[in-house]
Formats: sequence, structure tokens, C-alpha cells
Amino acid sequence: MTRIKKAMKLFNENSCAQTVALTFEDIVDLNKDQIKRALAAYGGGLCCHEACGALTAGLFIIGLLSRNMNQEFFSKTVDKFTQNFSEETGYKRCEDLLADLPDNEEKANKKRREICENAITFSVNFIEKLI
Repeated sequence: MTRIKKAMKLFNENSCAQTVALTFEDIVDLNKDQIKRALAAYGGGLCCHEACGALTAGLFIIGLLSRNMNQEFFSKTVDKFTQNFSEETGYKRCEDLLADLPDNEEKANKKRREICENAITFSVNFIEKLI
């Protein structure tokens, strides 16, 4: 199973942040339960529609992978990740990403899922290129 397929499956039962982090459970020194608890408050824009959970979880995983990076490469990687995330998704804040949802609840839920899947996909693809 590709990491993207794994992520989309995980997203059915987890927040965006937990999804991104759990996708890389096999390469970090944390188990599934530790990851889920550590990122429980990251989803939904840190639970208050601020920084996107897929973005913050991506930074979390990059931080865990930093033991294999020198400081300059780490800093450039973080800068590139956050800049590219913003360019790809249009925003860094959950509230901004989800600002223009349709009034119809069913259509809004579908659009929200699509937006979040796009953010998750970006984060997973970026991190996958680092490993």
C-alpha cells in the first residue's frame, strides 16, 4: 500500500494531523498510541482553526527526522515545507483553508474532506521525498 493510500485510509478514523503522523509510524521512534495522543490537539487547526493540522503534523515528523539532518538542511527543509504547503493549498490556517464552504451541509462536508485530503497528500508526499 502506498503512503497516500495508507493516509486516506487512516483519515477515515483520525484527524488530519494524526493521519499525517501515523502515515510515518514505521520510521519514527513512537508507536501508534503515542502518535495519536501527541497529536490529539493538532487536528482542526490546533482545535481552534489556526495552523492546519496537516501542516503542523508535517513539521512534527520533519522534526523527528531531523536527527538525520544537519541544522542548515533542517532549517531549509522546514522553510521549504511551509512555503510549498502554503503555495499548494493556498493557506496555512485551517480557518482560511475552509473559509468558503458551501451552505449545504452535505456539500460542505464533501468539500472539507477534499481540502483536507489535499493538505494531507501534500504533507505526506513532501515527507516521503525526505526519507
